Amino acid sequence: MALDFLKKKGKKKEDAGSAVASAAVSDKGASEKKTSTAKGKQVFAVQPSGILFRLVMTSKAGRVHDQERYVFEVSPKANKIEIKKAFYTLYGVMPLAVTTCVYKPKAVRFGRREGVRKQWKKATISVDAKTPVTII
Repeated sequence: MALDFLKKKGKKKEDAGSAVASAAVSDKGASEKKTSTAKGKQVFAVQPSGILFRLVMTSKAGRVHDQERYVFEVSPKANKIEIKKAFYTLYGVMPLAVTTCVYKPKAVRFGRREGVRKQWKKATISVDAKTPVTII
């Protein structure tokens, strides 16, 4: 009939438990990839595309670019070590230092409409001047 989708389907308890276990494993996020080691431990390698979002092109970012520093918008959940590994994975150059800054939401108005800017995180990555980095 038309209301068949409202009826509860009977599932075995074993199937429900395995579904919950598989959902818990798959909810690790798209930015992580599961790999295994020889000892049977699971190691999560970070996908750089889930950490470094875009290169920030502002006048201040252009000034620090001359000092071999690159400014990126990064994931708000990423820490400095993950940002460093993601930069190394993408560009093949080990950063010397990573500094981060979190920009909090700010209230804005457009005429009568009120809104809030999004919260975002900025990372400034310093590299050695001797190693060339080509960022596209």
